[in-house]
Amino acid sequence: TLSNWDAIPDVSDYKSSLIRSKIDEIDTNIDFESVVNSLTEILTIHDGKDMRFQICVHTDNYGTVSSTILAPYQEIPVFKYSIGPSCKNRFRSYSQDLISILKV
Repeated sequence: TLSNWDAIPDVSDYKSSLIRSKIDEIDTNIDFESVVNSLTEILTIHDGKDMRFQICVHTDNYGTVSSTILAPYQEIPVFKYSIGPSCKNRFRSYSQDLISILKV
C-alpha cells in the first residue's frame, strides 16, 4: 500500500506510476548502497499541489506516517525505517536486526 488514498483509483494509479517511473530511472549498474540512497530520495518527493498525489505528505491534519526500505535478499540485507515524513526524518538502519532474524 502506498497511501491511505489507495481507495481512490486516480490517486493510487498516479502514485504507483510515479514511484515506478522513479525506480526505473535508478542506474542498475551502481552499488546497492547508492540504490538505497536513491530509494530514500524517492520517498521524499513532493510533486504537485494536491497532497494526495505526493509521495511524501505532511499537513497539519494528516500525512506520511512512516517509510520503509526492505531488501532482505541482498548479499547484505537492508532494512531502513523512517517515522513520519521522510523528508524531515532520517531513516534509521535496522539491518543488523534483520540479519540476526535471517541468520545470514
